[in-house]
Formats: sequence, structure tokens, C-alpha cells
Amino acid sequence: MTNSKVIEKLNAISVLLNEIISLLKEEKNAPAEETKTISFEDFKSELIDYARDGLSSEIRDVIEKHGVNKISELKPNQYEEVLIEVRGIANGRK
Repeated sequence: MTNSKVIEKLNAISVLLNEIISLLKEEKNAPAEETKTISFEDFKSELIDYARDGLSSEIRDVIEKHGVNKISELKPNQYEEVLIEVRGIANGRK
């Protein structure tokens, strides 16, 4: 391979590397994906459904485990975690 061919290939590689670096920088600077938060109404509705299925005491235990006595005292960022725990209990009963 001649020197000019080597230089040509190295230049092409350099261009590709610069493109990759640019893409990585854009990805790094992109805003973080917003986490979808569940509304209190949807949260409450799902818990009511589980309570109707006989999980009232389990729901109470999960809520108390999170340091509160009522669902209205939970913070919105706790809703998903509580639902995951209650869903796990419900699935274990089936």
C-alpha cells in the first residue's frame, strides 16, 4: 500500500472518529429522560382495586413500611415503588 493510500485511509478514520465523538457529546449533553410519574388518582384507584381483592392489610403494611399511615401522606416519587410491592404481593397470591 502506498503512503498516499495509507494517509487517505487514516483521514477517513479520523473523520469517522470525530463523528463518533460528536455523537457521544450530544448524547451526554442531552436532557435526561423524564421519568413518568403516576398521578395520585391512578395510584389510589389501583390500590382500591387491590383492596377489593382482599389485600387491605398488606397495602397498609406496605404504606407503613414507607413511614406513613395514609396513602395521601406518600410523596409522588413513592407511588411507583409502593405499587410494585403491592403488585408483587398480589401476584404471589395467585
